[in-house]
Amino acid sequence: MISLINGIVRSIGVDRAVVEVGGVGLAVSITSSTSSQLNLGTPVQLFTSLVVREDSLTLFGFLDEDSRSAFEL
Repeated sequence: MISLINGIVRSIGVDRAVVEVGGVGLAVSITSSTSSQLNLGTPVQLFTSLVVREDSLTLFGFLDEDSRSAFEL
């Protein structure tokens, strides 16, 4: 499980950001509230939850552990 990522914000959308971690861009699903707090080219730490389904792997990102815990409930 991927539970935390640290990297540089390379792209920001309303519901998705791309964070470069070790030369690899990870697409992370985020809320609009989280999106508004990110800035291009700046470092970010996101607490994450990886949701595995038959047809997809989706990485959800949160600015704090409490938000991630609420999501996982």
